[in-house]
Amino acid sequence: MFRQVSIKLIPASGRQLASWSKGPRYLLSSQFLTKNRNGCIVYFQGEIMPVLDNWRLLKTPNGDSFLAGTCTGHPSIQDGPIITNGVNPTQCLEHAVVISQSGTEYRLGEKMPPDENPEFAFALLMQRALNRLYQAGQPLSKEDLEKLGELVGKVVRGEEVGNTF
Repeated sequence: MFRQVSIKLIPASGRQLASWSKGPRYLLSSQFLTKNRNGCIVYFQGEIMPVLDNWRLLKTPNGDSFLAGTCTGHPSIQDGPIITNGVNPTQCLEHAVVISQSGTEYRLGEKMPPDENPEFAFALLMQRALNRLYQAGQPLSKEDLEKLGELVGKVVRGEEVGNTF
């Protein structure tokens, strides 16, 4: 599921042990760090964990919870905005590790500010809902599509929604 890597780290007391001037930000899992004889962490051999920054917890009317945010370092998708598979909302804290329903572990970065509108999440969630309705063979009328758009908008903005669809 994760890419195997071997990276030389430069110890910096009190600072992040690794950084990249180009490319995505990755979190190095500490269980794969090793120390040299001076006690300095020098090599990492193991896995890369995707990082989800600028994220927001989305709750659907049926009780499912998802995370929307900007992902870097995912093993099978491009870096950029995503909506995860289902997550346990009690685990969704800044800088925590969450595991999605598909089994992918994410390190959460900073939360999205409450006043920020995650427009990308609207499009992704609408696409996911429409795909599921299509797969279930449930065509939508124009009125149903408008209702779905209103419902998804409320979910993305974090407004309370009942089972209205």
